[in-house]
Amino acid sequence: MIALVLATTSAPAFAAPDDAWYVVRPGDYLFRIADLTDTTVAALKRDNGLVSDLIHPEQRLRITRPFARTRAAGIIWRRPFAGTAGAELRSFGDQRQGQITTRHTGVDLAYARGARVVAPAHGVVRYMGEQDGYGLLMIIEHGGDFATVLGPFATADVYVETGRVVLRGDGLGLTGAPVEGNQPYLHIELRRDNEAVDPARLLP
Repeated sequence: MIALVLATTSAPAFAAPDDAWYVVRPGDYLFRIADLTDTTVAALKRDNGLVSDLIHPEQRLRITRPFARTRAAGIIWRRPFAGTAGAELRSFGDQRQGQITTRHTGVDLAYARGARVVAPAHGVVRYMGEQDGYGLLMIIEHGGDFATVLGPFATADVYVETGRVVLRGDGLGLTGAPVEGNQPYLHIELRRDNEAVDPARLLP
């Protein structure tokens, strides 16, 4: 389990339970769900009191320690936005303004307010909340010691809850008003073992 701390003085230390839940989709079956979440059919049946392989759409299944066995090389990434993003407004790494150097922990791409944000890889939504200077953020834990941080989201347009398994490309919500400047944007951050790393693998 990754303990996530954003690079701001007001960010909380984040420690979530290991377990999560998965909403059954049309066409799902236990082996597929087990494969997607890196668990076993036996564990799914045990943890959900299932006496057969029968499941139905919209059923909520408890997943014990999803993605715990996932290795970094096994994660398939995609862009966390639908359609096309605009120019890079703020890049990853040290930012120098005059005599002051600050470190930007992700990349901010121009992206319309109210535009759709999608999951960049399979994972679990582990945190969602307001952060000074960032707005409403979402943290997704992917396994392999990787996590992504995305935002700002519009409070009334978030599609998922903490503790829920999301699959690559799933809609997460819509972007909110920009926290910095007037140009709407999407903040994209990639963390490995609690350290911000270059998110280039998530970009076009």
